[in-house]
Amino acid sequence: MRAQFINIVFVAIKALLLTIGLLATEGLYADWGGTLSGSAASSTIDTTRSTSYEQQYTLFTSGQPTHNIRYSLSGLFRHLQSNSGTGVHLWTTEYRPTGSINWTMPLLDMRGDGSYRSDRDKTGTMKMTAGAASLRGQTIWTGLPRLFASWSWAKNVNDLDLLGYDTRTRSLSAGANYSAHSIYANYEYTDLLVRNAETDLDRVSLSHNGRLDLTRSAFDRVLNLSASYQASTRKETDNSTFTGEALVVIRANAGLYTSDPSPDFDPLDTAPALVDGLIELPAGENYDLVNGETHNFGLDFGQQVAIDHLHLYVDSLAALPLTWSIWQSSDNLNWTPILSGTTAPFSTLFLRYEFAFTEVQTRYIKVTVSPQLLNTPLHVTELRGLITRSEFEEDDRTTDQRVSSRILLTPSEWLSWDFSGDALRQSATLTSLAREEDGLQTSLRLDPSNLTEFVSRYSWSRSNYTETGDDFTYSTSGSAMLRSTWSRALTTMASASRTEERDGEFLQRRNDWGRIEARTILLPALRVTTHFIYGEDQRFDDQDKIFSRSYMSEFEGEPTDRSQVTFSYRYESRSARVSAVRKYQTTLGGRLNYRLTETINLTGNATSMTDPLRQDRSYDGIVSWTPTYKISLGGSFNRIEGNQDVNSSQYSIQAVYNWSIRTELTASYAINEREGEDTSSSGRVSLFTRF
Repeated sequence: MRAQFINIVFVAIKALLLTIGLLATEGLYADWGGTLSGSAASSTIDTTRSTSYEQQYTLFTSGQPTHNIRYSLSGLFRHLQSNSGTGVHLWTTEYRPTGSINWTMPLLDMRGDGSYRSDRDKTGTMKMTAGAASLRGQTIWTGLPRLFASWSWAKNVNDLDLLGYDTRTRSLSAGANYSAHSIYANYEYTDLLVRNAETDLDRVSLSHNGRLDLTRSAFDRVLNLSASYQASTRKETDNSTFTGEALVVIRANAGLYTSDPSPDFDPLDTAPALVDGLIELPAGENYDLVNGETHNFGLDFGQQVAIDHLHLYVDSLAALPLTWSIWQSSDNLNWTPILSGTTAPFSTLFLRYEFAFTEVQTRYIKVTVSPQLLNTPLHVTELRGLITRSEFEEDDRTTDQRVSSRILLTPSEWLSWDFSGDALRQSATLTSLAREEDGLQTSLRLDPSNLTEFVSRYSWSRSNYTETGDDFTYSTSGSAMLRSTWSRALTTMASASRTEERDGEFLQRRNDWGRIEARTILLPALRVTTHFIYGEDQRFDDQDKIFSRSYMSEFEGEPTDRSQVTFSYRYESRSARVSAVRKYQTTLGGRLNYRLTETINLTGNATSMTDPLRQDRSYDGIVSWTPTYKISLGGSFNRIEGNQDVNSSQYSIQAVYNWSIRTELTASYAINEREGEDTSSSGRVSLFTRF
């Protein structure tokens, strides 16, 4: 098997070289080259020695055989052997050819790209294959709309749900764009297919996207106006066939949750995070299935719907045999059981519990887990209801629209006013809720001289997930900044800001922030920067208020033409008004860079950090010596100390020999020491050359 694979590699390389030679001999010019590299490494940890060997070869060429054709071809072969301890060596190989060609005709420009990758292990088993190909063409006439079209195909794409699995994608798109002095227009149609060969996941997305931008200036560019409109429509279909039929997601108006040991009655509270489409993030800190409570997770569909599946997503590869019950309700108060005491199958592919039951008509539905107390936390991230359909059905047809505008007024060089606004209307998709967003921003800049600058900003925004029934959330922010230059040696800056967040008419949070900063040059070789920051943060659902303070000074200079030195001090504190909690942190740091001679350079760093519970210190030292332009020697030392982690030290040396301009030989050796553990060491020798 190994000999057969090596023969295949040599045949492929031979074909690549033949193609390169033919293209190079025909053309106006051709560039070619490649790299050869190899390394051998050895490490010892707890008296166990491991070794590895790696070789890599690349070959590339690019050229222009005719005036209207350009090409680029490359090939890579990589071989890695490694073992752990005294075991046999394991090895993997990688073969990756790539290529592209660009053909320009009088009215059309065409480009094609392709790549392929194959990995195999010692037994000849294929570990992963990946391939991609694309073809794109566009018109190149002037004064007329530019037309374009493209086709692409790929294998092993990092899909949202199927990371690393055998996924295929195919995309077709076409469109046009037009650009003139004050107008830009664009339209594109895309047909995207994502299919997984192992799980039968089949997604189709058809979209239309358009954009129109307008700009206009008046009064000798004193007044500048711009506006933009974007619209996109999508038709998304999930035709997965895990049960032999397609499972269609039913959009829920709201997610529901409560912790209730008697789930046959009592209402559930609204929990939007259970249906936010973010299956990788926990929906709540207390949604831990194994913390010993009875959890109720439900959905409100807004009306009577048919449903026969529930998918409950979690944040880890759990597969715990928990006991579940399914309930339905018409009023979110009185609940009737559908299933009781069942153990749902767990999908390790999607990290979810999958419940199947006889189709029911209901508005409210929930799944309940029996109490279980375990050490490993397991948090819920998403709940979805589904219905089985035996025919291909359109899941989502959505439309998004965004409008934005801007007015820029510059009556003079020292005065400008900027006002802009935008609005977004987004429909729901398979992974997100429908939402509305609006925003306004304005800023004023006053710069009467090179010595003083004043800038003020104000912004307002609101957003709402239209399908959850919640009120709009508002956010406002205002700030002002004054910068003054008193002399070449002194510059000061003062700024202040306030941010408020509202839920409906209720103020939820307020944050006030202020900063004072000064930059001075005490001596030609010494510069000082210092600033003070003060902030207040209050959440109005809590009586407490957080006060924060930060002070920092930094000294930086060049005492001699061979040295640079930096010293910094930082103090931060946070305190609470009601709970009287106080935290602080102090950090000291220093750095020295000194060139002892023209060939020897020294660098040193030291840092110390202290807070009420922890103390950490670190020290670094580096020395480098370059006796000739061909040889470079270096050594480093690193020490870490603290009362929370074990102390450790690392010593390393490295030698680099530049054999020629294109060839480099490197050798390195390192020793690691940690208190309470055996000393470990590692060494590496590597060679790299390019031609």
